[in-house]
Amino acid sequence: MRLLPLSIEHARHVCYNAIDADRREIGALMWGGWNSDRVAAGFAACRVGFVGACDDGVPAAIVGAAESWPGVWTVGMVSTGRLREIAWDVVRRFRKLPRIILGLGATRAQAFVSADNTAGQKLLALAGARREALLDAYGSGGVDFYLYKWRPEDVHG
Repeated sequence: MRLLPLSIEHARHVCYNAIDADRREIGALMWGGWNSDRVAAGFAACRVGFVGACDDGVPAAIVGAAESWPGVWTVGMVSTGRLREIAWDVVRRFRKLPRIILGLGATRAQAFVSADNTAGQKLLALAGARREALLDAYGSGGVDFYLYKWRPEDVHG
């Protein structure tokens, strides 16, 4: 996997080519549903994250984390159909994210994942996140979500 800068251009490429499952999941958490430009702008503004590209330099995944309110960071990811080419590299890099975020003084990092996104739930578990809650009908259209979290004791303990 090649790492690319977390930029609006790379974020737009990933968001314009996002898989339908990511569009549905993130769209269920947004006013007005999925909007590639808004999602890309959000990822490009993240303080922590990375863009994973395939060997030919084409972005396939973007991962970002931003401080939602003081001390609490939210982590997200969007991928294209080419994710499978770099999936294990993305997992390895993703696993480092909570330690980086908590090292910046965060008291908590969290991620929302739709209840039907088993791949996302596995990724979060591999990264050491703990499932904290079922958010019943949390997304638009009544989509159920799980809330996963990392606390300093989960990462450093």
